[in-house]
Amino acid sequence: MTHGGYGGGQPDPFGWDPAGGPPSTQGYVPPLTPGSPPTTGPVFPPSGRPGGEVNTFATLSIVFAFVFAPAGAALGHVALSQIKRSGQRGRERAIVGLTISYVIIVLAVIALVIWLLTSDAFKSPSSPGQTTATPTTTQRASPPPPRTTVFTPPPAQRPTVRVEQLRVGDCVEVQQTQPDPTKGPDTNVILIFPVRCEVRDGVFRVDQILTTSACPGQTLFDRQETVFACISDYRG
Repeated sequence: MTHGGYGGGQPDPFGWDPAGGPPSTQGYVPPLTPGSPPTTGPVFPPSGRPGGEVNTFATLSIVFAFVFAPAGAALGHVALSQIKRSGQRGRERAIVGLTISYVIIVLAVIALVIWLLTSDAFKSPSSPGQTTATPTTTQRASPPPPRTTVFTPPPAQRPTVRVEQLRVGDCVEVQQTQPDPTKGPDTNVILIFPVRCEVRDGVFRVDQILTTSACPGQTLFDRQETVFACISDYRG
């Protein structure tokens, strides 16, 4: 009875060919045990690497680690769970994605804490035990606006004439200034203004020039009472 050994005179698959050739590429025949049927074909050792495609979540874990770190960490954990159940490839990618995600999260938390501390330091006006003085601004009263004085020129003086200068047919306006106490209550000191002859109130026409007070109506005379002008309302 034969126990063990290599069948059919086959060379050792793990050694060199006795004739000096390359190692045999054929499979080996396992040793026979008592009562087992002889082996008819070669048996190849199982492959040490699992087959299949790379897990998608493992790849996404690396991508989202730089886009949104919490999402990258979550995808990495999902990828590891699926790889453990299905035997897919990509475990190294999932671990890299998890590592990068957690490093970015830690750095973000540290930066947030530093920002909060520095912002509180800028907001607080003083540290405990220090006295601060708030500057006060004094508002100056605005000066009053400058006053401007406008001098209105007096109206142009109307030309006047004396009784001695009047002629028959002239038109005049008469302005009474004050009573003349030396001549009686019906006599007034007047101003005579030459005007254009037109029908309106206050316009008088010189009808006569006399040397005595013999006018039938209103009379204008000089202070010496040597010239008398008889006047009446202008009727056109």
